[in-house]
Amino acid sequence: MNRSIFALLLVVSLATLPVAAQLPSSPLALISGRVLTAYGQSVPDAPVRLRDARDARVLDTQITKKEGEFAFRPVDGGTYIIEVIGENRNVLATSPLLGVDPGATLAVIIRLPGDKPLLAFFGHKTAAAVLVASVAAAAGVLVKAATGQDASPTRPQ
Repeated sequence: MNRSIFALLLVVSLATLPVAAQLPSSPLALISGRVLTAYGQSVPDAPVRLRDARDARVLDTQITKKEGEFAFRPVDGGTYIIEVIGENRNVLATSPLLGVDPGATLAVIIRLPGDKPLLAFFGHKTAAAVLVASVAAAAGVLVKAATGQDASPTRPQ
């Protein structure tokens, strides 16, 4: 009795195997991601567009959600670039080239350019001075006052 039940289950499983193997997998891919500032904060309501890198066609445009998320679907396998667009329709940032296989899911983070957080905190000139002084101090160089004559050419008054 147990053998006949086992044989029946085996026949049923083998009979359904070709049906399961014939189910088509989706040839379409999904590209999703987030747009962030240089400081890592989300960028909501930013237009992003998907561009085919092979022929430069714009395939789709989305608006980022509250947390800066976007999603392009369905997408054929291929090579793409995602662009973040500014108010004047200029490109603010781009993704690297994205190679997408058919049926794949790809996630990308795009950061807008900007000052590095440490330099932005101090301001450009101050940050540069602090950086130079820090490197000089680490190398054992101490500057108290400038000595000697000014080596810069003078301009006639």
